[in-house]
Amino acid sequence: MSRCKGLLERHANHGLETILFSDEKIFTIQEVTNSQNDRITSATRSSISEKYRYVSHIQRAQSVMVWAPLIFVPPGVKLNATTYRDLILEPVLQNLGETMFNGEPFIFQ
Repeated sequence: MSRCKGLLERHANHGLETILFSDEKIFTIQEVTNSQNDRITSATRSSISEKYRYVSHIQRAQSVMVWAPLIFVPPGVKLNATTYRDLILEPVLQNLGETMFNGEPFIFQ
């Protein structure tokens, strides 16, 4: 909270509209199963359908990474410092700086 207040104080004169906040999220395409919460009551194990007896997990499940502002990272791309800079920061931030901030300096957070 103190850092947020400090940020607000430092930028009170410049306006907060010159700060661009961002984040990314990986969406995995796999059913989420919680064995602690998913219970089946049955008199015998054999009376439970095969479908419900075992929980399968996929190794390297398909996923998509989305960066906000909305940028889709190509499948299979390992997002490290170099690819982050080359795929997102340089092309996207340059374009955002020109369109959102009219070429004026801005802070990327």
